[in-house]
Amino acid sequence: MLQAINNDELQRLKPFYGALKTMDGDIKFALGIR
Repeated sequence: MLQAINNDELQRLKPFYGALKTMDGDIKFALGIR
């Protein structure tokens, strides 16, 4: 996480990964992961 502070490319992807994280349970369900 600390490595991303000064990395502009990773900072731009932060909202995308944040959205994925909120859907973690749904993604696991869709993939059949318990």
